[in-house]
Amino acid sequence: MSEFTVKVEGIKQVGAALDVLTMRFDAAAAKIAEGAGDIIAKHAKSTSIWRGETKNLPSPPRPTQRTGATRNSIRTRDVKREAFGEWSSNVRPTTEYARRLELGYPNGNKQLPVPGVKYGKGLQPTRPYPYLGPGFTSARDEVIEYYERTWREALEA
Repeated sequence: MSEFTVKVEGIKQVGAALDVLTMRFDAAAAKIAEGAGDIIAKHAKSTSIWRGETKNLPSPPRPTQRTGATRNSIRTRDVKREAFGEWSSNVRPTTEYARRLELGYPNGNKQLPVPGVKYGKGLQPTRPYPYLGPGFTSARDEVIEYYERTWREALEA
């Protein structure tokens, strides 16, 4: 019967290299969460509802951009770690009427119309003018390309 001896060296170095790789992957995940949000925000800001036309309104008319507050408030927010290697972010505007612009307000104030009472400012029914949904859809390919590029860079570094 034959005997042989195996000597394994460098286990500590392999462990250290794996720790570095793990941290690099976590950093890549954080970068993707924020970067993908920025790409979606960029696309949402470029949707067609933001044109500031006041003459020759399109039919049906869409909201005119006066200050650009809603468009300018669309940002990536709340980038946070859900678990190790799992990150999330939110893309949203902060103006109080942003949701109504995106989703509309089809029934207005349900108590109206009341005979003799006119619709007040902000109570009238409004059709939706989506900008986040189309921004998300149009950003899809760019987000996928960014995702793949960022992971590739993390692997190669």
